[in-house]
Amino acid sequence: MSSPKRPHAPIAAGFSPLIPASETQRLVEDLRVHQFELEMQNDELRRYQSELESWRSKYFDLYELAPVGYCSLDENGLIFDVNLTAARMLGLPRSEVRSRPLSRFVGERDANRYELFRRRLQSSDVPESCDLQFCTHGGASLWMHLSGIRAQREGGLDTLHIALTDISVSVRAEELKEVSERNQALLNAIPDLIFTSNRDGEFLDVKASEQSFLDAAPDRLLGRVLHDVLPKSTADLFLNCFAEALESKTVQDLNYSLLLEGQEKHFEARIAPSTRDSVITIVRDITERSKIAGDLVAAKLNAEKANNSKSRFLAAASHDLRQPLAALDLYVGVLQHQVSAEQHDLICKIRSCCDSLTELLTDLLDISKLEAGVVVPVQSDFSVDEFLEAIVSVHSAEASLKGLSLRWRPTNAYVHSDRKLLTRILNNLISNAIRYTSEGGVLIAFRRHEGKSWLEVWDTGIGIPKDKVDFVFDEFTQIGSIGAAKGSGLGLAIVAKTAGVLGLGIRVRTRLGRGSMFAIELRKGRKPEAQVEVVREVKSRHLRIALVDDDSKVLAAIVLALEFVGHQVISATNEEGLMERLGAQAPDIVISDYRLGTKKTGFDVIKAVRAAFGANLPALIITGDTDPELIRSMARHGIGIQYKPIKFDALLTLVRQAAERRTR
Repeated sequence: MSSPKRPHAPIAAGFSPLIPASETQRLVEDLRVHQFELEMQNDELRRYQSELESWRSKYFDLYELAPVGYCSLDENGLIFDVNLTAARMLGLPRSEVRSRPLSRFVGERDANRYELFRRRLQSSDVPESCDLQFCTHGGASLWMHLSGIRAQREGGLDTLHIALTDISVSVRAEELKEVSERNQALLNAIPDLIFTSNRDGEFLDVKASEQSFLDAAPDRLLGRVLHDVLPKSTADLFLNCFAEALESKTVQDLNYSLLLEGQEKHFEARIAPSTRDSVITIVRDITERSKIAGDLVAAKLNAEKANNSKSRFLAAASHDLRQPLAALDLYVGVLQHQVSAEQHDLICKIRSCCDSLTELLTDLLDISKLEAGVVVPVQSDFSVDEFLEAIVSVHSAEASLKGLSLRWRPTNAYVHSDRKLLTRILNNLISNAIRYTSEGGVLIAFRRHEGKSWLEVWDTGIGIPKDKVDFVFDEFTQIGSIGAAKGSGLGLAIVAKTAGVLGLGIRVRTRLGRGSMFAIELRKGRKPEAQVEVVREVKSRHLRIALVDDDSKVLAAIVLALEFVGHQVISATNEEGLMERLGAQAPDIVISDYRLGTKKTGFDVIKAVRAAFGANLPALIITGDTDPELIRSMARHGIGIQYKPIKFDALLTLVRQAAERRTR
């Protein structure tokens, strides 16, 4: 009989029913353990992932928003990665910074230093650093501290990682510190007192000084006011300047004096606005400078006094010399028209002696007139060729007598100048050239030099030593033994003063023993338009002439010369005698010597005659006085001046010109 069947035990899924139940139970337990461990590991992994994300977020923020800029460069120096801070430093969006070379942002001055820094990074595993000036895309200038290291990317290519730190503030602070130190050193070296104060005169800051500028030690001024250390009147002057400087925002100057330690001292103060309510004041001791300035003024006055004394001496000496010479010239002029042909040569020799003495006195006269400032140029345009032709014709005989050639280089140029004054200059230059030349000749040429026109006088004479060139235009200066025998030594002085009146430059070139070149500057002129000259016929007539001279010899000579050509002369040695002899009939012209030997002068005579017969009566002073003030005074009153010795023909010409003015 079969036994009853036992119910089957449940069979675990996945297990063979052949495995014993106990083993199956154990396996299930192990599986549960492994599942628990797996869940634990998953939790740990999730925790790690969470922490990783947290750190990644923190790293990203640190990388992107750090105060230091980071950029990575490839082997060619191009930026392939950059953080936001670096992009902002360089002045471009991050997308535009990439693929640009970092050198593009380096200042031109530091370009070579950057390339050296990059090469060192590429060739070493050691970190490198340097400070460079960068120019951002927007044009700003920044100082950067670069620190970098070499690394490798995938594929084994070198990568440079560079950190950029903006050190502009510290660099500028250092620069400001250096500037401040230099300024402080400069202030310390200045002996002046420098202080800052408000508009009420309270000292806010003081730079101490070893000198005393106020009636108090500089280190005891802080917290005090100007009225504590200065007299009230001086302090008030300072306060007025403070107010003016602050209101007008301009620099004010002030001079004041103080009695310090028993000595009067002079100061100058310069006041400048600083802030809205404060000013900076610099005070300087000018006591010594004031003394020097006073000495210079005194020296100038003494020099002017000496110069005036010289002018008065020349005037007096010239007058005394001209008196007999004036009479001699007039007598020679009359004799020249009366002597026989046999005696004419003797008269010419007498005339030559008179002319030599006249030349010296005329030179003295020219100097006086130029110094007086009464020479007024009359400018016109004229041909250089015509001008030179006339001048050369005057000097050709003198040159021929010495066996010298005298010629000029033709030109079609026209110049604008005073023809009479320019003639005086050229006459002196040519006369000097002939006088100082023994053989060869003199050449006059119109040339361009350094953009200007010049009239040059060349000679082959003795030349001038180099150490004497600067003195040849001084009065009474003669160079060499040749010039010592002839001439007054005033020719070149007259040239220089006349050139000054015309505003023209002078050039000199010379070689000792080879010759000299003197050049006068000329201004360009235009060819005058052709004009039809209207000739006015003036009939010569005999005039009634009032004449006064206290020197009876000169008076007699002038009367003889004027009556010789038919004029009626009413003469006297003083004003009273002239007025008595004139009676009620007016003269055509009144002529008088200036110095009459009495308290009255020729000017007094002219005033008396004009008062009696009309203020417009032509008048002429004949004098040997070269005082510049006399020249100015007569010019102001419309009185002509003719200087002794006056030649016979010149006297007649003056009288004729006066007659022409009366008949127009």
